[in-house]
Order: sequence, then structure tokens, then C-alpha cells
Amino acid sequence: MRRKREIPQSEAQSVASMAPLDDTLLTLGEVSEWLRMGRSTIYRQMTSGILPKPIKLSGGGIRWQRRVINNWLSQQRGYQPPAA
Repeated sequence: MRRKREIPQSEAQSVASMAPLDDTLLTLGEVSEWLRMGRSTIYRQMTSGILPKPIKLSGGGIRWQRRVINNWLSQQRGYQPPAA
């Protein structure tokens, strides 16, 4: 069983402090931390069409636009935006 990679506190804080509607590109680790989901759950939800698909980069990487994930979150039942 693979251990979940711990995201350094400074990296997690930088994700949380971004403006909510910008076009910042987020990595899988950042989306995982923000949504509090494991990577395999994110991939499963992408495949089933629940979670928005990421942007594919030329080097084989993937990124999500922060505003796309924020819009998706706002459409989920019971979502409460974080306090400012």
C-alpha cells in the first residue's frame, strides 16, 4: 500500500490563500489537498464524469484551473466556502 504524500504546510497554505476565481493551474497534489480526496478517488471521479477533467500538458502532466474546481465545488450539495 502506498503512503499518501504529505504536502508541506507552506504549500497547503499557498493553495488556500489563492484568489478564488483566478486561472491558477493546480497540480493533482494541490487538488487532492484542497478537496481532501485521495489521488485514486480524484482519478475515479474524473473517469466517471463527476469531477471536471484537467488540462493535459505537453510533458504528460495534468493541471486544473482553480476557478473550474471552485465552480464545481459551489455546485456540490452542502458546500460551504471557507471563511475569509
